[in-house]
Amino acid sequence: MVDPIEIGCLGTIVGLNVAGYFTDQIPMQVNMTCQALAIIILGSFRSVHELIKEFKKIHVDKKAGKDGEGIETMSKDDVMQFPLYAGGSLCGLYFLIKYVGKEIINPILLCYMGVGGSVSIKSLLVGLSVPALDALEEKKLFHMKIGFLEIDQDVTLLDILSLVIAGMFVAIYILTKSWIFNNTLAILMSMNAIQLIFLGNFKNGFMMLTALFFYDIFFVFGTDVMLTVAKSIDAPIKILFPTDWSVDPPKFSLLGLGDIVIPGIFMAMCLRYDILRSLNVKAVNGLSEKGDAGEVVSMLRKATHTAPRPYFYGCVIGYIIAIITTVVIMLVFEHGQPALLYLVPACLGATLINAARFGEL
Repeated sequence: MVDPIEIGCLGTIVGLNVAGYFTDQIPMQVNMTCQALAIIILGSFRSVHELIKEFKKIHVDKKAGKDGEGIETMSKDDVMQFPLYAGGSLCGLYFLIKYVGKEIINPILLCYMGVGGSVSIKSLLVGLSVPALDALEEKKLFHMKIGFLEIDQDVTLLDILSLVIAGMFVAIYILTKSWIFNNTLAILMSMNAIQLIFLGNFKNGFMMLTALFFYDIFFVFGTDVMLTVAKSIDAPIKILFPTDWSVDPPKFSLLGLGDIVIPGIFMAMCLRYDILRSLNVKAVNGLSEKGDAGEVVSMLRKATHTAPRPYFYGCVIGYIIAIITTVVIMLVFEHGQPALLYLVPACLGATLINAARFGEL
C-alpha cells in the first residue's frame, strides 16, 4: 500500500518540472521549496520501506545480507570523516576545474554520475514490485569484486537494464543539454541516498549536521570554491529551476544535492523514529520471543501509515521556513547562500523542541 503522501510528492515533482518546461513564472521560493521537500519526503518514506524490507529479509525470510548489500549505517567515525572527505572532494574538483579545465572534467563526471544514476534507477524499479522486474533481479550474470572500491556483489539483468536506462539519460543530456534530464537523474540519486543511507542514532545526526553547517559557511563565504564548482560542473549534482526563458542561454537558479540529501537523511531518521516509538514495545518483544517476526513486519507496515509523526513534521516545518529564508536572502543580497546555514538550525532546533515536549531530551 502506497501512502497518499508519497503519491502527492511524486505528482508535485513531475508537475513542477513539466510546468517549468513551458513557463518561467513559477515563483522560485515555491518551486525550490516544494520540489526539495517532496524529494525528502519520498526518500524518507522509502527509507522506512527499506527498513521493513531488510527486517523481513533477515528475520522472516532468513536471508542474511552479503557484503555490499543491505542498509548502510553511518558510524561515529563515518560521521566525523564525512566533512573531511566532502571538503577534499570539493577542493579536488575546484583545482581540476582551474588547472585542467571543465571541458575535460565534465565528461568524466557525467560517466560517473551515469553509473550512480543506474543504482538509483534500479532501486526505483525494485520498489515497483513488478514480477517481470523481480525476475530480472533473480537472473544473476556474474559476480563482481573490486577490493579498493569495496564492491563485492552479484550483477543481474536488472543491473544491466538500469545501467542502459541511465546511459540513455546521460546520452540524451549530453546531446540536448536539457535541464529536465539533469533534474531527473539528480532527483533519483537524491531519493536513493536518503533511502539507503541510515544515521545510526541522533547523536551521529547532530554531529554530522553541525560539522556540515560550518563546512558550508566556510566554502561559500570564506572561499569561491563552492560557487565555482556548482556553476562549472555540467553534471546532475544540482537541481535546476527555470527563472528566465527570454534570454539565451536561459537563466536558472540551482540547489545543490547536498542541501537536499544531508537534511534528508536526518529527517528520514526522524520518520523512522516516529514509527518505531509508536509501537507497543511489550507486544513487539513478545512476538520476537515467540519467533513471530512476520507479525512484527505487519505492525511496522501498519504503523507506517497510522503512527503520529511529530519529529518528522517538525523537521518538515523547519525545512520550509529555512529554505524560503535562504531564497529570500539570496534574492535580497544577490549572492549564493550556504543553505545549510539555515537548514541545520531549523532541523536540529525542531528536533530539540519536540524532544523537550515529550521528555526525550
